[in-house]
Amino acid sequence: MTFSGDGHEIYVLNHSTVPIVVTGLSLYDCENIKNRCDVQRLQVHVQPRQRVVLAIVRPNDKSRPSSFQFRYSWEPARER
Repeated sequence: MTFSGDGHEIYVLNHSTVPIVVTGLSLYDCENIKNRCDVQRLQVHVQPRQRVVLAIVRPNDKSRPSSFQFRYSWEPARER
């Protein structure tokens, strides 16, 4: 996760030698967050050594503190 000035970028960096698929992203313990604080089902393909942004989490009110936690799920990409 990095701060982009506009919000926090949640990204995945695939360090492996095979493609993966990110299948879900969950935001939880949210305080003052504009994004939905729940589970999102995804099908984001990430090639080896590629970095992909999954979401940008923004505060609802920039004058107040905000916080959240996240987790994501993934699996190896299936050959087509």
